[in-house]
Parts: sequence; C-alpha cells; structure tokens
Amino acid sequence: MATATDLQAGLAYDIEGTGTPVVFLHGLTFDRRTWRPVIDLLDGAVTSIAIDLPAHGDSGGEPTSLERGAERVHLLLHSLGIERPVVAGHSMAAGVAGLYASAHPARGRHAARS
Repeated sequence: MATATDLQAGLAYDIEGTGTPVVFLHGLTFDRRTWRPVIDLLDGAVTSIAIDLPAHGDSGGEPTSLERGAERVHLLLHSLGIERPVVAGHSMAAGVAGLYASAHPARGRHAARS
C-alpha cells in the first residue's frame, strides 16, 4: 500500500492492488480507514484508491461543498492517470460519487451508493 497526499487536489489517499480502479469515498466525520475491511477482502484484485475527503483524516483544509469535493476527487484521479474508475461512496460521499459521475460521465463507470 502506498500512502500519499496530492498537493494539487489537497487530498490524502491510499492506493494498492492492480486491475480495475475502484475509488472509495468515506462518509461525514469518517476517513479513508473506514474502507479498510472492504479493501482487505478485495486482496489486491482491483486498484483500490481510498481518499480522505476535504477536512477529514489527513486531508487538510476547510469543509467544502459536495460539488467542490467531486472536483477535487477528479483532480486527484487525473493526476494519478485514472481514466474510468468505479466510484463508491458511503453516506454523504454517495452524493460526491454521483456528482463525479454526472460531471465526468465518460470517466466514471459507476457510482455506488450506500
């Protein structure tokens, strides 16, 4: 697992595995560690990208709108060269996932909501 912070997007993330890129977005007051049990079960079968949304976990800054959060996710994925991710969002991050898919329909394959 590699852990980093993208300076342009200002988002901290973990990335691991190979194959289809799957982006994991946590709910309000949580952080990327929320997805650890799911990522462990996937056991590297996909490229898991767990992101700390703005003002959560290791991502700094102030809380932001869902739309701005979706754009920052886009900046991060662009910097990683991720073209067509599956995006999974928990709680309020389901809104971020949906906004990402809506704003970048050719880039996102699915928006999973929970």
